[in-house]
Amino acid sequence: QSTIDRGVSAKLADLVGCPVIDDLAPAELISLYARCRLVLTSRLHGFILSALAGTPAVLMAPGLTFKEKAVLTQLGLDDLRVSASDGPDRLIAACLAVASDHEATARRMKDVARRARDELLSKVPPFLEPVPRGGTA
Repeated sequence: QSTIDRGVSAKLADLVGCPVIDDLAPAELISLYARCRLVLTSRLHGFILSALAGTPAVLMAPGLTFKEKAVLTQLGLDDLRVSASDGPDRLIAACLAVASDHEATARRMKDVARRARDELLSKVPPFLEPVPRGGTA
């Protein structure tokens, strides 16, 4: 995380009264995001982990990259990305839209994660298939 991101994160955390937590493993972040109603992130990985947790997220970055735009468009979640150049009103509108239909947005996030997981598993060669829990190969 850049120094600029860290400063913005600290200011937002102060405004809403929550801590900034650094250096968590992906599984820990998914567990944390699963307990949230909304994740506001400036990183694509944060958005993806939020989807895996089934928690609505808004991706807001100083300048959205081609990768961020392409991934969210491909997932059908383009309405959940905001460029800083769009201004604070657009960010607020995106967050309010999620809040006004939270359950539907959470369902969309869960569906996207499930479809991506299913597609990935359909492409895994048989010799790489996971071993069932409690079983042996």
